[in-house]
Amino acid sequence: MFLRFINPAIVSPYEAGILDKKPLPRVERGLKLMSKILQSIANHVLFTKEEHMRPFNDFVKSNFDSARSGLPHLCLPDQDAEPQQEVDIPLHPGQENPGQPYTAGRVSYK
Repeated sequence: MFLRFINPAIVSPYEAGILDKKPLPRVERGLKLMSKILQSIANHVLFTKEEHMRPFNDFVKSNFDSARSGLPHLCLPDQDAEPQQEVDIPLHPGQENPGQPYTAGRVSYK
């Protein structure tokens, strides 16, 4: 979920349609670092190769249990939710043709 949906939106908020313009390079760098931290928590791995990321290992490790218990709730439907409609998510933004064979997944929305 993090690798395919959440982190791409964090790293590229303009391309994901979250922002109207690209963030400044310094902000982009911070978003990339935040994405790496979230991905490490989701994967339950500490930073070993990237020296500059090692100071975050205590934070990453302290959130392993939270991620393990909270992540499944992202995948469960809300019991009180109304029926939803499913749509394909294009693998590459701009490929909205329903006949395209490559999709990143399906999302339900009201």
